[in-house]
Amino acid sequence: MSRFGKIAVVVMVVALGAIATPLCAQDTSKDLGKFSSFYYYLRSLYVDEINGEELMEEAIRASLASLDPHSTYVSAEQLKAEMEMNEGAFGGVGVECGIVRDTLTVISTYKDSPAAKAGLTTGDRIVTIDDKSVVGASLQELSTLARGEVGSKVVFGVLRPNQSEPTDVVIKRAAIPISTVDAAYTLYNNIGYIRVNRFAEQTMKEFTQAYESLGSVDGLILDLRGNGGGLLTEAIKLAGFFLPRNSLIATTAGRKEQPYN
Repeated sequence: MSRFGKIAVVVMVVALGAIATPLCAQDTSKDLGKFSSFYYYLRSLYVDEINGEELMEEAIRASLASLDPHSTYVSAEQLKAEMEMNEGAFGGVGVECGIVRDTLTVISTYKDSPAAKAGLTTGDRIVTIDDKSVVGASLQELSTLARGEVGSKVVFGVLRPNQSEPTDVVIKRAAIPISTVDAAYTLYNNIGYIRVNRFAEQTMKEFTQAYESLGSVDGLILDLRGNGGGLLTEAIKLAGFFLPRNSLIATTAGRKEQPYN
């Protein structure tokens, strides 16, 4: 019997993600020598100047793209952003955007966030950030440009409906807390409902607090729709809340490593 007793559990959808980590390199001197020669001649003879750092980044991504969809290269900037998300807070402006006709468009702002206090609102189109055009930029690029040291300032060029020219909006970055539990309430027939949007360092703590806030319930719907994954350790803790003690939840194994449960 699990610690959850007789309460029925409905798990709707779950997606667990993981970041690939490097393994010990084999003797690849021949392959590296071939690539080194190619890179030398490219840098020496190509008609235009080449950004070596960008070229290496693209070469790594292209190499992984030829393997499988689960092996991912994470740049230093992306890793920093991911760690901030997993830790549950980051220095930013507190705005959620989508892409509408190649333009970053405000969907919503977090309550009491710097973006909300600066007057950003749903429908505003962000065309520049610190005088750099972001038309056609990705959401990842927005995230990178919007984040920074707490207390620093960032200037958004915002184009509003019925405006022909963008307006500069100065926003002072602040620590933006990130909750991984979106909702927790009781439905009909005394059934509880909890939605978890991702797995970060504080997920199990937040889930436990949400569950306890429901009081005594006869069943629970755990909604994981749209959950993009995150920290496997937290996902295992959450699964352990429902499953009998000592249940096997996950196993990992590598070509040169023994399986780990």
